[in-house]
Amino acid sequence: MTFDSSSPDYRVFNDVIQMRQNFLGMKDWGHPRYSIYDYPQRLCLLSDMNRVYILREIGNMQKFIDIENEINKMPGKEASPQDQCILDMTNWTQDTINEMKTFRTASMKQKVIITLLVYGEDYTKKCMDIMLKSLMTEGNLPTLCREKLVIFHVQTDNKERFESAPIIQKIKDLGGQFEYAIIPPALISQIDVTSVYWLIGAAATIGIEYARKNNAAYHHCYPDIVYSNNFFKELLRLTKIAPSILAPAHRGDEMVLLPSLKPYENDECISVPSPDLVALGLNAIHMCHWPTIVNNRPGNWVYPQTHSLIWETHELVHFNCPHLNAFWLSAEVISKCPKRFYISLDSELDFLCEDENYYIPQENDDLYLVEFSNQGKQKVEDQHLDAINFALYFWRLSTNRDNFKFFIRGMKLRINRQVRPSRPNTMDEVSCMNEKVFLINTVQSKDPGVGTSLTRPRTHLNKIYGITPVPRA
Repeated sequence: MTFDSSSPDYRVFNDVIQMRQNFLGMKDWGHPRYSIYDYPQRLCLLSDMNRVYILREIGNMQKFIDIENEINKMPGKEASPQDQCILDMTNWTQDTINEMKTFRTASMKQKVIITLLVYGEDYTKKCMDIMLKSLMTEGNLPTLCREKLVIFHVQTDNKERFESAPIIQKIKDLGGQFEYAIIPPALISQIDVTSVYWLIGAAATIGIEYARKNNAAYHHCYPDIVYSNNFFKELLRLTKIAPSILAPAHRGDEMVLLPSLKPYENDECISVPSPDLVALGLNAIHMCHWPTIVNNRPGNWVYPQTHSLIWETHELVHFNCPHLNAFWLSAEVISKCPKRFYISLDSELDFLCEDENYYIPQENDDLYLVEFSNQGKQKVEDQHLDAINFALYFWRLSTNRDNFKFFIRGMKLRINRQVRPSRPNTMDEVSCMNEKVFLINTVQSKDPGVGTSLTRPRTHLNKIYGITPVPRA
């Protein structure tokens, strides 16, 4: 079948193209090879375009649902498990948001929504035994609950499994509240290694909208992380200087990390000081993330082919990454953020945090969290580039976004060298900063957005790193 105005997919294809052109501000953008594919095989490509451009890039859930339903009705369309999973997930997300109610309370405290996706027995056990236990230190939930009305908004497949855990009652005794969005069994049964990231995005989207509904601040939580012992105490201090607190993180191998937490654990909590947790996290870093430590490179002035860089000096660890975790988003930030689908909140914070009105922790701050998981099957990409080729690689990942500003600012935290002794490749602070200035200015000099019309203007343009002041706490 030829591709013309009589084709069943002609109008839908052009709708998708037009929406993306409008979003990018690029009137000449198209998909010149779509028309050469046979019908109905090309309908799979059309579903991919709908998912990637309309749902992920533009974030329009209703339009994605409408288009996907149209595609599914076209003659010859074969059902794809992934397409059906994402469609069911988006319908669930939309329905959950539409059915939300304001949390009723007589308390005058500001509400804080801690959004948490947890499903299955394995993740639930990690959540109860490690993550929530690390929040039971005096500098975490006890402090936060005294100052704020803390509401855990939990997206889960089993409310009873969650509610029956003894630690949940302990949190309620502190004043914490729990609200639930139940994931249907039919949707859970479709989740695999690919669709799980869409589910994480759906949960983050639901959490943001629940915070908006309640005029509340927002913290993005995961079941497989460890918090430092004064995390929320420090976070409350930092919220007085910026409406958004953002930070990078890395994954540790749970087979290494979890045993190393035992000296910090008692019956009530897991209490790890931030400098210790930084050290423990690096000691347990996943092999697939081992090359992200710049110190591990094969020679000077080359950089790992990854968007996330870690630099170790004798007293500090530097983290430079354009993707950040939402440690805290104020109620005002939430109220102004776009209503859209957030497939990957850590890579989409430039939609929420415009200009430079945010803060990333620095060496005088005392908070950190580390993610943990098994090593999995992710292979080690031990490839390195010189500064110019690293810059070109970086911009292939961030062409239409304003997240280089996060990479520039970076995080810098103290490390306990008793827990992770300095190594021969540990850098001195001055050399590290000088090289970072060189690399960041090289990346900026290769920005393909210079001289073009961008839908999301770059905050960093016309600045020189090392000269422009960086806000500090």
